[in-house]
Amino acid sequence: MFSRRSLRSAWSGTRREPCTRCRWSLDDLELRALQRRRERGHKRRVSAVIAGLEPTLARGGIAHILGNWEYTETDGLDRVRGWLLSTGLDPWVVERERQRADLYAEMWIRDRGTTPGAQFDEFSSAWLDDFRSRGVTEIGFGYLTLRSPVGTALAAVVGACDGTLSLAAIVGAVAQLLEVDEDAMLAEILPEVRELVETEMLLAESTTFTGRTHVPPT
Repeated sequence: MFSRRSLRSAWSGTRREPCTRCRWSLDDLELRALQRRRERGHKRRVSAVIAGLEPTLARGGIAHILGNWEYTETDGLDRVRGWLLSTGLDPWVVERERQRADLYAEMWIRDRGTTPGAQFDEFSSAWLDDFRSRGVTEIGFGYLTLRSPVGTALAAVVGACDGTLSLAAIVGAVAQLLEVDEDAMLAEILPEVRELVETEMLLAESTTFTGRTHVPPT
């Protein structure tokens, strides 16, 4: 834990050349963090965020997360699936890219402003030692859209959205099954359906449906 005073001292120099009053540099801290991660075990931050979402999101709430996942003997997306199985969240996961562990390390070292040389090699060795110690061969990264569980009516409507019927027809059928007023149910779920369209969890056509869910225009 750092005090406000010690943090001000650390930032009173440059990133590459911290002030002489400091006993450590930001480079030292990053290397020490990698060492601690190898000694104490890797903290899966993305999984921790996911685990904390369910009690945080309101009913029907949506979270968008940028994240990455490691490939070892376990497939990276299977790892993500395991994080999600312990929640009641409705997920949509997109893996945008996958990189070899060495290329992933080089990317982050370059992005922090380190140019090829002795310091670059030191950071690269620290990253690769960490990956090798845990059997990491590749890194996948992308984004996750997670939605908190919704009411019965919305769940039934979304589940029936396969592109063959208009939203009005689906709502009418679900309202009849649930024995509720059709207009009242439509008024209740329409804002949430529009939000699903905006987040592209449902695809909409304003006039006709061609394999996509039809949602009335605003």
